[in-house]
Amino acid sequence: MILSLSFLTAACLLCALGASSAVCSALDHIGPLRRLRAGTDRLLSRLEWPLFALLLASALALRVCQALPGVTADEMLIAVQGRALLGTGADLSGVPFPAFLPGYGSSTAMGPLLPLLTAPFTALLGMTELAVRLPAQLIALLSLALSYLLARRIGGRRMALFALLALALSPWHVMASRFLNAGMAALCMVALCALLLACGRYTAAGVALGLSMYVSDGLWLVAPAMQLFAVLYLPLVQRVPLRRLLPGLLLFLLVSLPALCTIAVNALDLPSFRLLLVTIPRLPTAPQTLTTIFSQGFSFDALEGTAVSLLEWLVCAVKLDEFGGTNAYIPYEGGLVFLFTLPLLAGGLLCALSRARAGRMRFALLTALAVACALPRLLCPTVSVEHLLPLLLPTALLAALCASEISRRLRLVGTPALCALYAAATLALVPAVYGEDFVYSVESEFRAGFMPAAEYARAQAPEHIIVTNALYPCVDSQRLGEAMARFALDLPADASVGDGAPVQVAGLSGRDLSPVEGTVYLASMNDLDYFDWDAYDIQDFGLYTVFTPLEAGAAGAGDSEGA
Repeated sequence: MILSLSFLTAACLLCALGASSAVCSALDHIGPLRRLRAGTDRLLSRLEWPLFALLLASALALRVCQALPGVTADEMLIAVQGRALLGTGADLSGVPFPAFLPGYGSSTAMGPLLPLLTAPFTALLGMTELAVRLPAQLIALLSLALSYLLARRIGGRRMALFALLALALSPWHVMASRFLNAGMAALCMVALCALLLACGRYTAAGVALGLSMYVSDGLWLVAPAMQLFAVLYLPLVQRVPLRRLLPGLLLFLLVSLPALCTIAVNALDLPSFRLLLVTIPRLPTAPQTLTTIFSQGFSFDALEGTAVSLLEWLVCAVKLDEFGGTNAYIPYEGGLVFLFTLPLLAGGLLCALSRARAGRMRFALLTALAVACALPRLLCPTVSVEHLLPLLLPTALLAALCASEISRRLRLVGTPALCALYAAATLALVPAVYGEDFVYSVESEFRAGFMPAAEYARAQAPEHIIVTNALYPCVDSQRLGEAMARFALDLPADASVGDGAPVQVAGLSGRDLSPVEGTVYLASMNDLDYFDWDAYDIQDFGLYTVFTPLEAGAAGAGDSEGA
Protein backbone atom coordinates (compact mmCIF):
# COMPACT_ATOMS: atom_id res chain seq x y z
CA MET A 1 0.00 0.00 0.00
CA ILE A 2 2.87 2.39 0.80
CA LEU A 3 4.38 1.73 -2.63
CA SER A 4 1.03 2.35 -4.33
CA LEU A 5 0.50 5.65 -2.49
CA SER A 6 4.07 6.71 -3.33
CA PHE A 7 3.44 6.12 -7.04
CA LEU A 8 0.12 7.98 -6.81
CA THR A 9 1.76 10.92 -5.04
CA ALA A 10 4.49 11.11 -7.68
CA ALA A 11 1.93 11.11 -10.51
CA CYS A 12 -0.18 13.79 -8.83
CA LEU A 13 2.94 15.92 -8.30
CA LEU A 14 3.93 15.59 -11.96
CA CYS A 15 0.41 16.58 -13.06
CA ALA A 16 0.43 19.58 -10.70
CA LEU A 17 3.85 20.74 -11.92
CA GLY A 18 2.79 20.32 -15.54
CA ALA A 19 -0.31 22.44 -14.91
CA SER A 20 1.67 25.19 -13.15
CA SER A 21 2.42 28.10 -15.49
CA ALA A 22 5.09 29.42 -13.13
CA VAL A 23 7.02 26.15 -13.06
CA CYS A 24 6.77 25.66 -16.82
CA SER A 25 7.87 29.25 -17.48
CA ALA A 26 10.83 28.90 -15.12
CA LEU A 27 11.97 25.71 -16.84
CA ASP A 28 11.52 27.35 -20.23
CA HIS A 29 14.01 30.08 -19.27
CA ILE A 30 16.75 27.59 -18.44
CA GLY A 31 18.95 27.71 -21.52
CA PRO A 32 20.62 24.27 -21.22
CA LEU A 33 17.22 22.56 -20.79
CA ARG A 34 15.84 24.42 -23.80
CA ARG A 35 18.78 23.43 -26.00
CA LEU A 36 18.77 19.86 -24.69
CA ARG A 37 15.07 19.55 -25.48
CA ALA A 38 15.58 20.78 -29.03
CA GLY A 39 18.36 18.25 -29.55
CA THR A 40 16.24 15.49 -28.05
CA ASP A 41 13.34 16.33 -30.35
CA ARG A 42 15.62 16.03 -33.39
CA LEU A 43 16.99 12.75 -32.08
CA LEU A 44 13.48 11.45 -31.41
CA SER A 45 12.42 12.22 -34.98
CA ARG A 46 15.32 10.11 -36.28
CA LEU A 47 14.94 7.27 -33.77
CA GLU A 48 11.14 7.08 -33.72
CA TRP A 49 10.82 3.82 -35.62
CA PRO A 50 13.79 2.09 -33.91
CA LEU A 51 12.16 3.01 -30.58
CA PHE A 52 8.85 1.66 -31.89
CA ALA A 53 10.54 -1.61 -32.87
CA LEU A 54 12.32 -1.83 -29.50
CA LEU A 55 9.09 -1.33 -27.54
CA LEU A 56 7.27 -3.84 -29.73
CA ALA A 57 10.03 -6.42 -29.24
CA SER A 58 9.94 -5.84 -25.48
CA ALA A 59 6.18 -6.27 -25.51
CA LEU A 60 6.53 -9.57 -27.38
CA ALA A 61 9.12 -10.81 -24.89
CA LEU A 62 6.79 -10.05 -21.97
CA ARG A 63 3.97 -11.95 -23.64
CA VAL A 64 5.85 -15.11 -24.61
CA CYS A 65 7.84 -15.38 -21.38
CA GLN A 66 6.77 -18.37 -19.25
CA ALA A 67 4.30 -20.78 -20.80
CA LEU A 68 0.79 -20.87 -19.37
CA PRO A 69 -0.27 -24.12 -17.66
CA GLY A 70 -2.62 -25.25 -20.43
CA VAL A 71 -5.25 -24.21 -22.96
CA THR A 72 -8.50 -22.52 -21.94
CA ALA A 73 -11.88 -24.01 -22.78
CA ASP A 74 -12.72 -20.92 -24.83
CA GLU A 75 -9.55 -21.33 -26.89
CA MET A 76 -10.52 -24.91 -27.69
CA LEU A 77 -14.04 -23.83 -28.58
CA ILE A 78 -12.80 -21.05 -30.87
CA ALA A 79 -10.45 -23.41 -32.70
CA VAL A 80 -13.00 -26.19 -33.10
CA GLN A 81 -15.75 -23.84 -34.25
CA GLY A 82 -13.35 -22.38 -36.82
CA ARG A 83 -12.53 -25.84 -38.19
CA ALA A 84 -16.22 -26.72 -38.34
CA LEU A 85 -17.18 -23.48 -40.12
CA LEU A 86 -14.37 -23.81 -42.64
CA GLY A 87 -14.74 -27.55 -43.18
CA THR A 88 -18.49 -28.06 -43.16
CA GLY A 89 -20.03 -24.59 -43.53
CA ALA A 90 -21.85 -25.10 -40.22
CA ASP A 91 -21.07 -24.72 -36.53
CA LEU A 92 -20.77 -27.56 -34.00
CA SER A 93 -24.54 -27.65 -33.62
CA GLY A 94 -24.97 -28.13 -37.39
CA VAL A 95 -26.38 -24.64 -37.99
CA PRO A 96 -25.33 -23.59 -41.52
CA PHE A 97 -23.43 -20.27 -41.79
CA PRO A 98 -24.64 -18.81 -38.46
CA ALA A 99 -24.35 -15.05 -37.94
CA PHE A 100 -23.37 -15.71 -34.31
CA LEU A 101 -22.29 -18.74 -32.31
CA PRO A 102 -23.37 -19.89 -28.84
CA GLY A 103 -20.64 -19.59 -26.24
CA TYR A 104 -20.29 -22.42 -23.76
CA GLY A 105 -17.40 -21.11 -21.67
CA SER A 106 -17.09 -17.75 -19.91
CA SER A 107 -19.18 -15.95 -22.55
CA THR A 108 -22.73 -16.74 -23.66
CA ALA A 109 -22.16 -15.75 -27.29
CA MET A 110 -19.27 -15.71 -29.71
CA GLY A 111 -18.78 -14.05 -33.08
CA PRO A 112 -17.68 -16.20 -36.03
CA LEU A 113 -14.89 -13.85 -37.14
CA LEU A 114 -12.23 -14.97 -34.63
CA PRO A 115 -12.87 -18.72 -35.21
CA LEU A 116 -12.58 -18.18 -38.97
CA LEU A 117 -9.31 -16.28 -38.53
CA THR A 118 -7.98 -19.15 -36.40
CA ALA A 119 -8.97 -21.87 -38.89
CA PRO A 120 -5.91 -21.49 -41.19
CA PHE A 121 -3.58 -21.91 -38.21
CA THR A 122 -5.27 -25.12 -37.03
CA ALA A 123 -5.30 -26.39 -40.63
CA LEU A 124 -1.51 -26.00 -40.80
CA LEU A 125 -0.52 -26.84 -37.21
CA GLY A 126 -3.36 -29.11 -36.09
CA MET A 127 -5.27 -28.67 -32.85
CA THR A 128 -2.26 -27.68 -30.80
CA GLU A 129 -1.37 -25.03 -28.26
CA LEU A 130 0.78 -23.28 -30.87
CA ALA A 131 -2.16 -23.11 -33.30
CA VAL A 132 -4.17 -20.95 -30.85
CA ARG A 133 -1.33 -19.03 -29.22
CA LEU A 134 0.29 -17.88 -32.48
CA PRO A 135 -2.80 -15.97 -33.71
CA ALA A 136 -3.24 -14.63 -30.17
CA GLN A 137 0.26 -13.13 -30.27
CA LEU A 138 -0.24 -11.73 -33.77
CA ILE A 139 -3.52 -10.08 -32.76
CA ALA A 140 -1.87 -8.60 -29.65
CA LEU A 141 1.06 -7.17 -31.61
CA LEU A 142 -1.30 -5.81 -34.26
CA SER A 143 -3.35 -4.10 -31.55
CA LEU A 144 -0.17 -2.43 -30.24
CA ALA A 145 0.86 -1.27 -33.70
CA LEU A 146 -2.61 0.10 -34.50
CA SER A 147 -2.77 1.85 -31.12
CA TYR A 148 0.59 3.48 -31.84
CA LEU A 149 -0.56 4.72 -35.25
CA LEU A 150 -3.84 5.98 -33.77
CA ALA A 151 -2.06 7.86 -30.97
CA ARG A 152 0.41 9.32 -33.49
CA ARG A 153 -2.49 10.52 -35.61
CA ILE A 154 -4.15 12.15 -32.60
CA GLY A 155 -1.26 13.72 -30.71
CA GLY A 156 2.04 13.13 -32.51
CA ARG A 157 5.00 10.84 -31.98
CA ARG A 158 5.53 11.71 -28.31
CA MET A 159 1.98 10.68 -27.39
CA ALA A 160 2.31 7.60 -29.60
CA LEU A 161 5.45 6.37 -27.82
CA PHE A 162 3.85 6.95 -24.42
CA ALA A 163 0.73 5.04 -25.53
CA LEU A 164 2.82 2.13 -26.79
CA LEU A 165 4.78 2.10 -23.53
CA ALA A 166 1.58 2.11 -21.47
CA LEU A 167 0.00 -0.77 -23.40
CA ALA A 168 3.24 -2.75 -23.70
CA LEU A 169 3.69 -2.71 -19.91
CA SER A 170 0.02 -2.98 -18.99
CA PRO A 171 -0.40 -6.22 -17.01
CA TRP A 172 -3.97 -6.56 -18.27
CA HIS A 173 -2.89 -6.28 -21.91
CA VAL A 174 0.03 -8.66 -21.24
CA MET A 175 -2.20 -11.28 -19.67
CA ALA A 176 -4.94 -11.05 -22.31
CA SER A 177 -2.30 -11.32 -25.06
CA ARG A 178 -0.98 -14.65 -23.85
CA PHE A 179 -4.01 -16.70 -24.87
CA LEU A 180 -6.63 -16.52 -27.61
CA ASN A 181 -9.75 -14.62 -26.58
CA ALA A 182 -12.43 -12.44 -28.13
CA GLY A 183 -11.63 -9.49 -25.86
CA MET A 184 -8.19 -8.85 -27.36
CA ALA A 185 -9.58 -9.33 -30.87
CA ALA A 186 -12.26 -6.74 -30.03
CA LEU A 187 -9.61 -4.28 -28.79
CA CYS A 188 -7.65 -4.76 -32.03
CA MET A 189 -10.76 -4.23 -34.16
CA VAL A 190 -11.76 -1.07 -32.26
CA ALA A 191 -8.25 0.33 -32.75
CA LEU A 192 -8.49 -0.34 -36.50
CA CYS A 193 -11.92 1.32 -36.78
CA ALA A 194 -10.80 4.38 -34.79
CA LEU A 195 -7.64 4.71 -36.90
CA LEU A 196 -9.64 4.62 -40.14
CA LEU A 197 -11.98 7.32 -38.81
CA ALA A 198 -9.05 9.46 -37.67
CA CYS A 199 -7.49 9.16 -41.14
CA GLY A 200 -10.74 10.15 -42.86
CA ARG A 201 -11.25 6.71 -44.44
CA TYR A 202 -14.96 6.74 -43.72
CA THR A 203 -15.98 4.06 -46.22
CA ALA A 204 -13.35 1.59 -44.99
CA ALA A 205 -14.29 2.48 -41.41
CA GLY A 206 -17.93 1.57 -42.12
CA VAL A 207 -16.88 -1.87 -43.39
CA ALA A 208 -14.56 -2.42 -40.40
CA LEU A 209 -17.25 -1.35 -37.93
CA GLY A 210 -19.69 -3.74 -39.60
CA LEU A 211 -17.23 -6.62 -39.37
CA SER A 212 -16.50 -5.82 -35.71
CA MET A 213 -20.11 -6.75 -34.91
CA TYR A 214 -19.05 -10.39 -35.50
CA VAL A 215 -16.12 -10.39 -33.08
CA SER A 216 -17.94 -10.16 -29.76
CA ASP A 217 -21.42 -9.25 -28.58
CA GLY A 218 -19.74 -6.53 -26.48
CA LEU A 219 -19.14 -4.61 -29.71
CA TRP A 220 -22.86 -4.61 -30.46
CA LEU A 221 -22.88 -1.38 -28.44
CA VAL A 222 -19.42 -0.03 -29.27
CA ALA A 223 -19.54 -0.24 -33.09
CA PRO A 224 -22.94 1.48 -33.56
CA ALA A 225 -21.87 4.20 -31.09
CA MET A 226 -18.73 4.92 -33.12
CA GLN A 227 -20.71 4.93 -36.37
CA LEU A 228 -23.26 7.27 -34.78
CA PHE A 229 -20.44 9.63 -33.78
CA ALA A 230 -19.22 9.70 -37.39
CA VAL A 231 -22.59 10.47 -38.96
CA LEU A 232 -23.58 13.10 -36.37
CA TYR A 233 -20.39 14.88 -35.32
CA LEU A 234 -18.56 15.02 -38.63
CA PRO A 235 -21.26 16.74 -40.74
CA LEU A 236 -22.54 18.99 -37.92
CA VAL A 237 -19.23 20.15 -36.43
CA GLN A 238 -16.55 19.39 -39.01
CA ARG A 239 -18.78 20.18 -42.00
CA VAL A 240 -17.84 16.93 -43.71
CA PRO A 241 -20.15 16.46 -46.73
CA LEU A 242 -22.76 13.76 -46.28
CA ARG A 243 -21.79 12.23 -49.62
CA ARG A 244 -18.45 11.22 -48.04
CA LEU A 245 -20.16 9.60 -45.03
CA LEU A 246 -23.13 7.95 -46.72
CA PRO A 247 -21.23 5.05 -48.40
CA GLY A 248 -19.62 4.12 -45.06
CA LEU A 249 -22.98 4.22 -43.27
CA LEU A 250 -24.69 2.10 -45.92
CA LEU A 251 -21.86 -0.44 -45.93
CA PHE A 252 -21.97 -0.61 -42.12
CA LEU A 253 -25.70 -1.35 -42.20
CA LEU A 254 -25.28 -3.91 -44.99
CA VAL A 255 -22.35 -5.77 -43.40
CA SER A 256 -23.85 -5.72 -39.91
CA LEU A 257 -27.40 -6.63 -41.00
CA PRO A 258 -27.17 -10.32 -39.94
CA ALA A 259 -25.78 -9.22 -36.55
CA LEU A 260 -28.56 -6.66 -36.15
CA CYS A 261 -31.10 -9.36 -37.01
CA THR A 262 -29.48 -11.63 -34.42
CA ILE A 263 -29.93 -8.91 -31.81
CA ALA A 264 -33.61 -8.56 -32.73
CA VAL A 265 -34.24 -12.33 -32.71
CA ASN A 266 -32.69 -12.82 -29.27
CA ALA A 267 -34.02 -9.62 -27.70
CA LEU A 268 -37.60 -10.22 -28.86
CA ASP A 269 -37.62 -14.04 -28.47
CA LEU A 270 -38.24 -14.60 -32.17
CA PRO A 271 -37.55 -17.90 -33.97
CA SER A 272 -34.43 -18.47 -36.05
CA PHE A 273 -34.61 -17.83 -39.77
CA ARG A 274 -32.42 -17.74 -42.89
CA LEU A 275 -31.29 -14.48 -44.48
CA LEU A 276 -30.03 -15.53 -47.90
CA LEU A 277 -27.22 -17.98 -47.04
CA VAL A 278 -26.82 -16.84 -43.42
CA THR A 279 -28.70 -18.32 -40.47
CA ILE A 280 -29.98 -15.81 -37.92
CA PRO A 281 -29.82 -17.94 -34.77
CA ARG A 282 -31.88 -17.98 -31.61
CA LEU A 283 -29.06 -18.56 -29.12
CA PRO A 284 -29.55 -21.00 -26.20
CA THR A 285 -28.68 -18.28 -23.68
CA ALA A 286 -29.33 -14.58 -24.21
CA PRO A 287 -26.09 -12.66 -24.89
CA GLN A 288 -24.89 -10.63 -21.94
CA THR A 289 -25.17 -7.28 -23.69
CA LEU A 290 -28.91 -7.79 -24.17
CA THR A 291 -29.39 -7.84 -20.40
CA THR A 292 -29.06 -4.12 -19.77
CA ILE A 293 -29.49 -1.94 -16.73
CA PHE A 294 -32.49 -0.37 -18.43
CA SER A 295 -34.32 -3.68 -18.73
CA GLN A 296 -34.04 -4.02 -14.94
CA GLY A 297 -35.19 -0.47 -14.28
CA PHE A 298 -32.87 2.51 -14.47
CA SER A 299 -31.54 4.00 -11.26
CA PHE A 300 -28.79 6.53 -10.62
CA ASP A 301 -27.53 4.44 -7.69
CA ALA A 302 -26.92 1.50 -10.04
CA LEU A 303 -25.23 3.78 -12.56
CA GLU A 304 -23.01 5.27 -9.86
CA GLY A 305 -22.05 1.82 -8.57
CA THR A 306 -21.28 0.69 -12.10
CA ALA A 307 -19.02 3.70 -12.74
CA VAL A 308 -17.13 3.16 -9.47
CA SER A 309 -16.59 -0.55 -10.09
CA LEU A 310 -15.48 0.26 -13.64
CA LEU A 311 -12.75 2.56 -12.32
CA GLU A 312 -11.74 -0.04 -9.76
CA TRP A 313 -11.16 -2.60 -12.49
CA LEU A 314 -9.66 -0.16 -14.97
CA VAL A 315 -7.15 1.51 -12.67
CA CYS A 316 -6.80 -0.43 -9.46
CA ALA A 317 -7.14 -4.00 -10.79
CA VAL A 318 -9.58 -4.92 -8.03
CA LYS A 319 -11.13 -8.33 -8.67
CA LEU A 320 -14.93 -8.16 -8.48
CA ASP A 321 -17.24 -11.17 -8.40
CA GLU A 322 -19.63 -9.74 -11.01
CA PHE A 323 -16.86 -9.86 -13.60
CA GLY A 324 -16.97 -13.65 -13.59
CA GLY A 325 -14.77 -16.37 -12.19
CA THR A 326 -11.75 -16.08 -14.45
CA ASN A 327 -8.46 -15.03 -12.89
CA ALA A 328 -6.78 -15.03 -16.29
CA TYR A 329 -7.34 -11.36 -17.04
CA ILE A 330 -6.74 -9.67 -13.70
CA PRO A 331 -3.45 -9.78 -11.76
CA TYR A 332 -5.24 -8.32 -8.75
CA GLU A 333 -2.47 -9.13 -6.28
CA GLY A 334 -0.69 -5.81 -5.93
CA GLY A 335 -2.71 -4.24 -8.72
CA LEU A 336 -3.10 -1.03 -6.71
CA VAL A 337 0.37 0.03 -7.85
CA PHE A 338 -1.28 1.16 -11.10
CA LEU A 339 -3.43 3.61 -9.15
CA PHE A 340 -1.00 6.31 -10.32
CA THR A 341 -2.64 6.22 -13.75
CA LEU A 342 -5.81 7.78 -12.29
CA PRO A 343 -4.54 11.40 -12.34
CA LEU A 344 -3.06 10.79 -15.81
CA LEU A 345 -6.42 9.46 -16.97
CA ALA A 346 -8.26 12.46 -15.52
CA GLY A 347 -5.76 14.92 -16.97
CA GLY A 348 -5.92 13.29 -20.40
CA LEU A 349 -9.70 13.36 -20.37
CA LEU A 350 -9.77 17.06 -19.48
CA CYS A 351 -7.23 17.81 -22.20
CA ALA A 352 -9.19 15.81 -24.79
CA LEU A 353 -12.46 17.50 -23.87
CA SER A 354 -10.98 21.00 -24.06
CA ARG A 355 -9.51 20.35 -27.51
CA ALA A 356 -12.70 18.64 -28.68
CA ARG A 357 -14.64 21.78 -27.70
CA ALA A 358 -12.23 23.76 -29.86
CA GLY A 359 -13.38 21.69 -32.83
CA ARG A 360 -10.39 19.37 -33.12
CA MET A 361 -11.94 16.21 -34.54
CA ARG A 362 -9.29 13.70 -33.45
CA PHE A 363 -9.67 14.61 -29.79
CA ALA A 364 -13.45 14.43 -30.13
CA LEU A 365 -12.94 10.95 -31.59
CA LEU A 366 -10.79 10.00 -28.58
CA THR A 367 -13.50 11.19 -26.19
CA ALA A 368 -16.21 9.36 -28.14
CA LEU A 369 -14.04 6.22 -28.17
CA ALA A 370 -13.75 6.28 -24.38
CA VAL A 371 -17.53 6.67 -23.98
CA ALA A 372 -18.31 3.96 -26.56
CA CYS A 373 -15.93 1.41 -24.97
CA ALA A 374 -17.44 2.09 -21.53
CA LEU A 375 -21.00 1.48 -22.74
CA PRO A 376 -21.02 -2.34 -22.28
CA ARG A 377 -20.14 -1.98 -18.60
CA LEU A 378 -22.29 1.09 -17.99
CA LEU A 379 -25.39 -0.46 -19.57
CA CYS A 380 -24.73 -4.12 -18.68
CA PRO A 381 -23.75 -4.41 -15.01
CA THR A 382 -23.05 -8.17 -15.15
CA VAL A 383 -20.95 -8.15 -18.32
CA SER A 384 -17.88 -10.43 -18.27
CA VAL A 385 -14.28 -9.24 -18.21
CA GLU A 386 -13.60 -9.89 -21.89
CA HIS A 387 -16.09 -7.19 -22.87
CA LEU A 388 -14.07 -4.61 -20.92
CA LEU A 389 -10.74 -5.17 -22.64
CA PRO A 390 -11.36 -2.60 -25.44
CA LEU A 391 -11.41 0.01 -22.67
CA LEU A 392 -7.65 -0.44 -22.34
CA LEU A 393 -7.27 1.41 -25.64
CA PRO A 394 -8.86 4.79 -24.72
CA THR A 395 -7.40 4.51 -21.21
CA ALA A 396 -3.87 4.17 -22.58
CA LEU A 397 -4.47 6.96 -25.11
CA LEU A 398 -5.81 9.38 -22.50
CA ALA A 399 -2.97 8.62 -20.07
CA ALA A 400 -0.48 9.03 -22.94
CA LEU A 401 -2.04 12.37 -23.90
CA CYS A 402 -1.57 13.66 -20.36
CA ALA A 403 1.96 12.22 -20.17
CA SER A 404 2.96 13.83 -23.46
CA GLU A 405 1.63 17.21 -22.26
CA ILE A 406 3.56 16.89 -18.98
CA SER A 407 6.68 15.94 -20.89
CA ARG A 408 6.27 18.89 -23.26
CA ARG A 409 5.56 21.47 -20.56
CA LEU A 410 8.22 20.24 -18.10
CA ARG A 411 10.82 19.91 -20.84
CA LEU A 412 12.87 16.76 -20.18
CA VAL A 413 11.97 16.46 -16.51
CA GLY A 414 8.67 14.67 -16.99
CA THR A 415 9.67 12.04 -19.55
CA PRO A 416 12.09 9.94 -17.44
CA ALA A 417 9.87 10.32 -14.37
CA LEU A 418 6.78 8.99 -16.16
CA CYS A 419 8.71 6.15 -17.81
CA ALA A 420 10.18 5.24 -14.42
CA LEU A 421 6.69 5.13 -12.88
CA TYR A 422 5.41 2.67 -15.49
CA ALA A 423 8.54 0.54 -15.26
CA ALA A 424 8.50 0.43 -11.45
CA ALA A 425 4.79 -0.45 -11.32
CA THR A 426 5.31 -3.21 -13.88
CA LEU A 427 8.21 -4.68 -11.88
CA ALA A 428 6.04 -4.64 -8.76
CA LEU A 429 3.44 -6.74 -10.59
CA VAL A 430 5.88 -9.31 -11.98
CA PRO A 431 5.13 -11.85 -9.19
CA ALA A 432 1.39 -11.41 -9.80
CA VAL A 433 1.74 -12.25 -13.51
CA TYR A 434 4.70 -14.63 -13.65
CA GLY A 435 4.96 -16.03 -10.14
CA GLU A 436 4.24 -19.63 -9.21
CA ASP A 437 1.26 -18.57 -7.09
CA PHE A 438 -0.41 -16.97 -10.10
CA VAL A 439 0.20 -20.00 -12.30
CA TYR A 440 -1.31 -22.21 -9.62
CA SER A 441 -4.33 -19.91 -9.17
CA VAL A 442 -5.20 -20.04 -12.89
CA GLU A 443 -4.56 -23.77 -13.29
CA SER A 444 -8.27 -24.56 -13.46
CA GLU A 445 -8.90 -21.73 -15.96
CA PHE A 446 -6.36 -23.11 -18.41
CA ARG A 447 -7.54 -26.72 -18.09
CA ALA A 448 -4.11 -27.87 -16.91
CA GLY A 449 -3.58 -31.57 -17.58
CA PHE A 450 -6.38 -32.01 -20.11
CA MET A 451 -4.17 -32.14 -23.19
CA PRO A 452 -1.63 -34.59 -21.63
CA ALA A 453 -4.53 -36.73 -20.39
CA ALA A 454 -6.05 -36.89 -23.87
CA GLU A 455 -2.68 -37.72 -25.43
CA TYR A 456 -2.14 -40.52 -22.91
CA ALA A 457 -5.63 -41.91 -23.54
CA ARG A 458 -5.04 -41.91 -27.30
CA ALA A 459 -1.61 -43.56 -26.83
CA GLN A 460 -3.34 -46.63 -25.37
CA ALA A 461 -4.77 -47.26 -28.88
CA PRO A 462 -8.25 -48.13 -27.52
CA GLU A 463 -11.31 -48.89 -29.59
CA HIS A 464 -13.30 -46.29 -27.66
CA ILE A 465 -12.36 -43.20 -25.66
CA ILE A 466 -15.21 -41.98 -23.49
CA VAL A 467 -14.74 -38.39 -22.30
CA THR A 468 -16.80 -36.99 -19.47
CA ASN A 469 -19.02 -34.02 -20.28
CA ALA A 470 -18.23 -32.55 -16.84
CA LEU A 471 -15.04 -30.94 -18.09
CA TYR A 472 -15.98 -27.33 -17.44
CA PRO A 473 -18.87 -25.70 -15.54
CA CYS A 474 -20.91 -23.72 -18.08
CA VAL A 475 -24.37 -23.28 -19.58
CA ASP A 476 -23.99 -26.27 -21.95
CA SER A 477 -21.40 -28.71 -20.60
CA GLN A 478 -22.19 -31.35 -23.25
CA ARG A 479 -21.41 -29.06 -26.19
CA LEU A 480 -18.29 -27.65 -24.57
CA GLY A 481 -17.15 -31.16 -23.67
CA GLU A 482 -17.50 -32.14 -27.32
CA ALA A 483 -15.47 -29.11 -28.38
CA MET A 484 -12.70 -29.83 -25.87
CA ALA A 485 -12.55 -33.49 -26.89
CA ARG A 486 -12.39 -32.57 -30.57
CA PHE A 487 -9.53 -30.17 -29.88
CA ALA A 488 -7.46 -32.41 -27.61
CA LEU A 489 -7.85 -35.46 -29.88
CA ASP A 490 -7.54 -33.40 -33.11
CA LEU A 491 -10.72 -34.83 -34.62
CA PRO A 492 -11.88 -33.92 -38.15
CA ALA A 493 -14.69 -31.40 -38.46
CA ASP A 494 -17.21 -34.06 -39.55
CA ALA A 495 -16.22 -36.69 -36.96
CA SER A 496 -19.02 -37.95 -34.72
CA VAL A 497 -18.64 -37.94 -30.92
CA GLY A 498 -21.93 -39.67 -30.17
CA ASP A 499 -22.86 -43.21 -29.16
CA GLY A 500 -20.85 -45.88 -30.92
CA ALA A 501 -18.22 -43.46 -32.23
CA PRO A 502 -14.52 -44.06 -31.47
CA VAL A 503 -14.63 -40.91 -29.29
CA GLN A 504 -17.73 -40.31 -27.20
CA VAL A 505 -18.58 -37.43 -24.88
CA ALA A 506 -21.16 -38.32 -22.25
CA GLY A 507 -22.07 -37.95 -18.60
CA LEU A 508 -20.53 -40.64 -16.38
CA SER A 509 -23.04 -40.36 -13.54
CA GLY A 510 -25.36 -43.39 -13.63
CA ARG A 511 -23.40 -45.03 -16.46
CA ASP A 512 -22.22 -48.64 -16.26
CA LEU A 513 -18.50 -48.16 -15.74
CA SER A 514 -17.52 -51.82 -15.53
CA PRO A 515 -14.14 -52.29 -17.23
CA VAL A 516 -14.43 -53.18 -20.89
CA GLU A 517 -11.38 -54.15 -22.88
CA GLY A 518 -10.57 -51.51 -25.47
CA THR A 519 -12.46 -48.72 -23.67
CA VAL A 520 -10.62 -45.89 -21.92
CA TYR A 521 -12.28 -43.21 -19.83
CA LEU A 522 -11.12 -39.60 -19.45
CA ALA A 523 -12.75 -38.33 -16.25
CA SER A 524 -12.78 -35.12 -14.24
CA MET A 525 -12.34 -34.77 -10.50
CA ASN A 526 -16.12 -34.85 -10.08
CA ASP A 527 -16.31 -38.34 -11.66
CA LEU A 528 -13.75 -40.19 -9.53
CA ASP A 529 -16.27 -41.77 -7.14
CA TYR A 530 -18.09 -43.49 -10.03
CA PHE A 531 -15.21 -45.90 -10.75
CA ASP A 532 -14.02 -49.12 -9.13
CA TRP A 533 -10.40 -48.15 -8.65
CA ASP A 534 -9.29 -51.77 -8.19
CA ALA A 535 -10.42 -52.61 -11.74
CA TYR A 536 -8.49 -49.88 -13.56
CA ASP A 537 -5.00 -48.65 -14.24
CA ILE A 538 -5.22 -45.02 -13.11
CA GLN A 539 -3.14 -42.17 -14.47
CA ASP A 540 -3.60 -38.78 -12.84
CA PHE A 541 -3.09 -35.52 -14.76
CA GLY A 542 -4.02 -32.90 -12.19
CA LEU A 543 -7.65 -31.98 -12.81
CA TYR A 544 -8.20 -35.03 -15.05
CA THR A 545 -7.73 -38.77 -14.71
CA VAL A 546 -7.46 -41.53 -17.33
CA PHE A 547 -8.97 -44.90 -16.41
CA THR A 548 -7.73 -47.88 -18.44
CA PRO A 549 -9.04 -51.44 -17.78
CA LEU A 550 -6.48 -53.15 -15.60
CA GLU A 551 -5.71 -55.97 -18.03
CA ALA A 552 -4.99 -53.55 -20.87
CA GLY A 553 -2.95 -51.35 -18.58
CA ALA A 554 -0.92 -54.28 -17.25
CA ALA A 555 -0.32 -55.58 -20.76
CA GLY A 556 0.83 -52.16 -21.88
CA ALA A 557 3.21 -51.95 -18.93
CA GLY A 558 4.58 -55.43 -19.69
CA ASP A 559 5.16 -54.55 -23.32
CA SER A 560 6.93 -51.38 -22.27
CA GLU A 561 9.20 -53.27 -19.86
CA GLY A 562 9.96 -55.87 -22.50
CA ALA A 563 10.93 -53.21 -24.97
